[in-house]
Amino acid sequence: RSYKEVYADKSKQTEWEKHFFLTCSLAFLCMISGTLSAAETNYNVLFIQSYTNSSSWHNNLIAGLQDGLEEGGVKANVVIEYLNADFLDFASECVIMRRICERARQRKTDLIVTSSDEAFFTLTHCGDSLPYQIPVVVSGIKYPDRKLFDRMPNVSGFTSVTDFNVLLEEANVFPARKEIVCLSDSSFLSAKGVEAVEEAWESFHKKHPEYSLRTECAEKVPQLSHNV
Repeated sequence: RSYKEVYADKSKQTEWEKHFFLTCSLAFLCMISGTLSAAETNYNVLFIQSYTNSSSWHNNLIAGLQDGLEEGGVKANVVIEYLNADFLDFASECVIMRRICERARQRKTDLIVTSSDEAFFTLTHCGDSLPYQIPVVVSGIKYPDRKLFDRMPNVSGFTSVTDFNVLLEEANVFPARKEIVCLSDSSFLSAKGVEAVEEAWESFHKKHPEYSLRTECAEKVPQLSHNV
């Protein structure tokens, strides 16, 4: 398929995911209160972003959540927290997440929403009990842990699995180049991504033996942000 076709399919998927994401948010708020009434309750919602506030798509996600709550007639105080997973090792992420959970507990948070794998994974592995006590809505999970989901009936949301078979086929956009380079870092999620690429590579290479695959791994540099 052409790049435009893939992009069009992705755009349709994004609109569906946004709708489903907001539906899940409203459904969980219903579970909390029994009845949604803007006049009765003002809910405290925590939205945890995996990366930094400089990521271009985060503002769109925040606006989508806030607009959806308003359209549903729900009064909500939405607090945004950033994990900065691009710049931290896992131990540092857990320290930051425990601080996020403690602040959320002090605000008496009713619902947690997470964006991407890092936020949810760290939330459920940082050692804090908060994500097991209140509803959690996940969005954009590429590598879902089905067993964990089964143990957490308070969790719902949607996955966004990358189709590396489609991505590899886009290599013909540059017909003169026959080497594919897979760049990753040392994180757990990057390792899962490399595994998915190598799995898709087997069938791709059978159809296109003229191509070669090279993987490169760069270490993540641990650093605690001063503003978390």
